[in-house]
Amino acid sequence: TQLLADCETGRRELIAALGIPPERISAVPLGVDLARFHPEPNPAIAAGIRARYGVRPPYLLSVSSIYPWKNYANLLRAFARLDAPQASLVIVGKPMHAETYQELLALRRTLGLEGRALFLIALADGELPQLCRDALLYVYPSYFEGFGLTQLEAMACGAPLVTSGVSVMPEICGDAALYFDPFDVEDMAATITRALTDGP
Repeated sequence: TQLLADCETGRRELIAALGIPPERISAVPLGVDLARFHPEPNPAIAAGIRARYGVRPPYLLSVSSIYPWKNYANLLRAFARLDAPQASLVIVGKPMHAETYQELLALRRTLGLEGRALFLIALADGELPQLCRDALLYVYPSYFEGFGLTQLEAMACGAPLVTSGVSVMPEICGDAALYFDPFDVEDMAATITRALTDGP
């Protein structure tokens, strides 16, 4: 029986953790639905996003369900350090870990970001690709991922990408992203600033 992993990083982890013979497991990366995730803008959907959520460029975007390892606390701290007063931060994802979500809301208050950092729990169909297209930057701060499909989706929409330099992220994003240490808020803020200033 041949086993499949969705990335080479995961393949190596399965071999190490379960003792699977290397020849019995292959890496087959996930793909992107290019019918949905592409650079062509949809002005009607963009207008709907502004009307429904009050989201308008310029903004930084991050998309993932909310769990502790997604590292959104450090993203909020890094965002608070940026010299970008006109920009907002939009985090899209269901609060799957309620305690973490409440901690993020409290941290947002402490950092004085309630008017600039927005959590969107649910989107209508077609809105996520347009959010990616209009993003000034897509930021993915996770400590660990099995794959990280939303990064590919953001890139397919033409969003510049800044991401954590650990786990599977370098394999998935290659030289299309700038990388930061997800445990180092200053490095995250500096890398985001570099992307905003120079581009990836």
